[in-house]
Amino acid sequence: MKKIIYFLILTSFSFYAQKKEKIVFLFDQNKDSIILKNNYRIYTIGNNQTFKYSVKKHKEINVTYEKIKKHVVSTHDFLKKNKFKKDPKYYNEYLFYIFIRNNYKSGCLVEVEKIWLVESKIAD
Repeated sequence: MKKIIYFLILTSFSFYAQKKEKIVFLFDQNKDSIILKNNYRIYTIGNNQTFKYSVKKHKEINVTYEKIKKHVVSTHDFLKKNKFKKDPKYYNEYLFYIFIRNNYKSGCLVEVEKIWLVESKIAD
């Protein structure tokens, strides 16, 4: 019986974790930046939103824009959508990705996590 209850709790937890909304930000080479540090990259997108990609923890894949366009959001619209939520807790409700175009139809989709920079140092 204990195993069944444990299984149900574990299943419901994983179901809840899958409910996170996917957010894709488009990387603009003219406005956004990438900083390379050891085994990770720091992306600064839009209005100073910073995200980290870790080689050991995150994935990156080549995809067509058509496959991800329903999840694409500007940083301005993302912040506007969450302006009445408690900052920074609402960031836990989302899975973040950055799409870097290779050409008009395809690009690299990079899984990232939100970070906060304090005087050029990472604060998790």
